[in-house]
Amino acid sequence: MILLEVAVAAPVTGTYTYRLPESAGITFSSSPYELIGHRVIVPFGRRKITGYVLRVNQAETHERELKDISRIPDTTPLFGSQLIPLFEWISQYYHYPLGEVIKTALPGGLTTRFQKKLFLKSKSALSGYLDQSDRFGWLKVLSEKGEIGPEHTRSILTVGSHKRFAENLAKEKIIEIKSSQVGREVKKRVEQCYHLKPDLFEGDPVHSSEDKSLVINQHTANLSKAEIKLVTLLNNYQHGGINGTPMPRKELIEQYPYGGKIVQKLLNKGLVTAEERRVYRSPLGHPINHTQQNFECNDEQKEAINTINSKLKKAVFHTFLLHGVTGSGKTEVYLQCTELAVAQNKSVIILVPEIALATQVEESFVSRFGDAIALLHSGLSVGEKYDEWCRIAEGKAKIIIGARSAVFAPAQKLGLIIVDEEHDSSFKQEEGLRYQGRDVAIMRAKQFGATVVLGSATPAISSYFNSKNGKYELLELPHRVGQRRLPDVKILDLKNKDRKSTDKLFHQEFTNRLKNTLEQGNQSIVLLNKRGFSASVVCRDCGAMVECKHCKVTLTYHKSRKQLVCHYCSFTQPDMIVCSVCASNHLVPVGFGTERVEEELRLLFPDAAIARIDSDTAHHRPKFLTILQKIKQGDIDIVVGTQMISKGLHFPGVTFVGVVSADSGLSIPDYKAAERTYQLISQVTGRAGRGEVPGEVMIQTLQPDHYAIKMAAEHDYHALAEQEITIRQATGFPPFSRLVSIKIEGDSESGVSNKSTEIAQLARRWCSENQGGERIAVLGPAPCPIERLRNKFRWQLLLKSRSLKHTELLLSHLKANYFPSQGYRVIYDIDPESMM
Repeated sequence: MILLEVAVAAPVTGTYTYRLPESAGITFSSSPYELIGHRVIVPFGRRKITGYVLRVNQAETHERELKDISRIPDTTPLFGSQLIPLFEWISQYYHYPLGEVIKTALPGGLTTRFQKKLFLKSKSALSGYLDQSDRFGWLKVLSEKGEIGPEHTRSILTVGSHKRFAENLAKEKIIEIKSSQVGREVKKRVEQCYHLKPDLFEGDPVHSSEDKSLVINQHTANLSKAEIKLVTLLNNYQHGGINGTPMPRKELIEQYPYGGKIVQKLLNKGLVTAEERRVYRSPLGHPINHTQQNFECNDEQKEAINTINSKLKKAVFHTFLLHGVTGSGKTEVYLQCTELAVAQNKSVIILVPEIALATQVEESFVSRFGDAIALLHSGLSVGEKYDEWCRIAEGKAKIIIGARSAVFAPAQKLGLIIVDEEHDSSFKQEEGLRYQGRDVAIMRAKQFGATVVLGSATPAISSYFNSKNGKYELLELPHRVGQRRLPDVKILDLKNKDRKSTDKLFHQEFTNRLKNTLEQGNQSIVLLNKRGFSASVVCRDCGAMVECKHCKVTLTYHKSRKQLVCHYCSFTQPDMIVCSVCASNHLVPVGFGTERVEEELRLLFPDAAIARIDSDTAHHRPKFLTILQKIKQGDIDIVVGTQMISKGLHFPGVTFVGVVSADSGLSIPDYKAAERTYQLISQVTGRAGRGEVPGEVMIQTLQPDHYAIKMAAEHDYHALAEQEITIRQATGFPPFSRLVSIKIEGDSESGVSNKSTEIAQLARRWCSENQGGERIAVLGPAPCPIERLRNKFRWQLLLKSRSLKHTELLLSHLKANYFPSQGYRVIYDIDPESMM
């Protein structure tokens, strides 16, 4: 008897044992252990769900009666056994169900969902119950249609009396309650290919259907001209330098439109053989501009490369923090270290925070390594992600480039992980499994004996602190390549009431510098980290702001869409509305976003080519790639954008960068506010002067004396880091403690308040009764800064601890002893990135 240990994709702890039935008809090339990493469909309670095989055992008997798996959807495993310890560590550290961890790690579309439907089996028997239609209205629908859809069925089975009545009818075999698969699973794409039978021709290959001197064997003597033409086409394809590969049907029809019908005749005559071949959907979606291959490194780069490669050659776990100023050539360091890893037959994972940055990294790596690259990010379709995952698992791609989820790629013989812009907050997932991609990358490298390179011009304070205490090895690139200097930065104080201004958004000097840049034929970047036209809309008569119906936030005005939009739940409504408080129609936009900046710039510079890059324009990948290409070609004069344009992108034509409102992030209630403000300003500053012309930056702010803004203007990361470390040591925030955010969500505000108080009391009681509890501070509970989100009220408490061990014990105690009632949810966020 073969037993499978399965982690199910459901919010449950532990794993479950199932039996592999002999009727499954599974054959093994070597042993049943080949099933590890396979997806399986298993019965779970009264439903069927997706599970993942973690271990295989063989036994004569088992202490409990076991259920059989229902089916195995895939012929090959989705992940190898070497990834299972990583999944188990993530489950334990982030206190998240193991099956849900694996579901998150795998590409989308692989979790089979089942929903129940009601089916009529005996109409005559059901007619005897139709007199109860007044109470059970669905009886008449079932009688007329023969089945009831999943949504209606769900509403029936959630009402106790209706559920019992339906189950009784099912017992009497009058109806059937059946689970059916919902939606389509992503599958391999195959194409039909054709080739001539090897013994078809004797002598020379056919070159022309008109060549009467051909020696044709007896099987082809009576072919029509059309058939001979197709035979010629297939023969030339096989002998045309394509390694004798079969001809895909799509290509055949493109070259010979009637070939689809004719090839069937040749198949029937036994002259042509058909076969199916795997087709991999291309993830690029755009032509790659090949970049310079031979790049001469400076001494600082060479030293960093040699130091990293020394660890790669030893194949030992080691973490480097590569701190290089913007334009210092970190990408070339990545490329040359990747060359060594690939030469050692090792795989490399490169994590980037944004699709925009992934696109540029793609070009650099595809230029150097060609088809050895696989891509994994949200810009791909479900099918493209699945194909890339399979290419990696099959060993056809040694280099993986992607966003945070690429850290789970089934890379074989992993040797190197690179985390570019390692400070970026988008490496932390904020929904579902709240993992930090950078930290998971380090743990994976530790388990695999691989090298990690964390690269940034503005490293996270925690990473810098780890490099100071010896946990990471610090490598520095303090100068730009080509002896280019960092741009000059000027702070523009918006508090100066005597300043002259040509409009509401820009300082006079700011506007003049933009004008000069245009006249010189150079490009500019204007940053405002707020999309939309205006931050909110307010009633001029009563002062009330227009808020989202589902969240406790104001709606953002998007002028181009003529809509008010919630940036949290995506709720929209037309811009032509009246005040919900006083019914006035005197509503005016307040504040500004990238749309407003773009509009103002078009008024100031009507002849300039202006483009906007934010999540509103970047969600459409082809359009976004077109914008990037135009910027690189110099067809765009001014680029307006959010933080998406601030990091990693290389535009040599940009000589001026303007920051519209540098201090907008300083008012956020978060201990990392100053760090993030510095990083944003410093990163966008680094886009200027990367070509032959020196760069210049202007920063508009109401807080010109704030240390984060002053140090960003001075390009002094080390001063910022030391200042932040001093402040956090005094206040006990990371890296001098570990944080856990516990959020309670529910439909009732008073209920959420009560539940959060209960869990806080339980936490404080554990701390007072257990050794080590004194090292944990329980802060709160209190309403979240965004009190209501997606119709759910939200409260939170914060655990601040100097002991990871005791924090994990407390969390395990809370999860084992506190179960929120129906309608409420408790969310545990380990090492939270956002306190909102």
